[in-house]
Amino acid sequence: MNSDKRKPPDSVFVRDTYDTLLEKLPQGYSEFRWNENVVSRFHYRQSRRALLRALATVPVKMGRALEVGGGGGAWTPFFAARAAQVDFLDISGEMLREAQSKLARFQNIRYMHTDFLEWEPEPAAYDLVVSIRNLEYMQDTSAVLARMSRALRQGGTLILSTKNPQFDWKGYFDGKALHGGQIPVATLTTLLHECGFAVTHIYPAIIGKRIRYAPMRFIWDVLQRVSLRLPRSLVPLSLLKYISESFLIVAQKI
Repeated sequence: MNSDKRKPPDSVFVRDTYDTLLEKLPQGYSEFRWNENVVSRFHYRQSRRALLRALATVPVKMGRALEVGGGGGAWTPFFAARAAQVDFLDISGEMLREAQSKLARFQNIRYMHTDFLEWEPEPAAYDLVVSIRNLEYMQDTSAVLARMSRALRQGGTLILSTKNPQFDWKGYFDGKALHGGQIPVATLTTLLHECGFAVTHIYPAIIGKRIRYAPMRFIWDVLQRVSLRLPRSLVPLSLLKYISESFLIVAQKI
């Protein structure tokens, strides 16, 4: 897939797509996406491992955190316990309802039903901004990153996970407009720098091919574990960009 030929979706399309989808999922989106079969569970396991590795770079206790496009709240528990307050933002009302149910045990989450590209964050209000697998849903990547930069205090951390257009999708996105805003990791790191960030870590959030087969899942799991522990200078992005379904980037607000 050539991301340059794909048009990012507009916000109304994203909202309506997820609102409609969740009406058909009695167990919720998180269960559907991350626990439906061996592949989705493999995706969850690797994504969780990468997120926990990224969170090891931020303080155990912090002030305010912002989650952009939190969806069903699958990832929120991993950092909500660390923050005094979490502002949880999503464009889909159905997603917010799922998240509120899933995260009911947390009393420090404020839910906001809005489009991030139309929302103005309080400047320098957050110690942490988290965006997991939703950057590709937004039409203006530079505007998104600029908003995230404004929201963070100096020295604050951005954890950003997004699909990789250089992965061999083999027609997966044919006829699908939802993920059209994918951007190569090298281009993304350049945009982050332009928006006032220093990229500190780049991890493969999901890595592997032919993962329907158990031996391949084992091999890719081992390779991901190793890559998460290597210094950034030793991670061969020239190779990883072809075998990583998605990347997780940690960046610090300069």
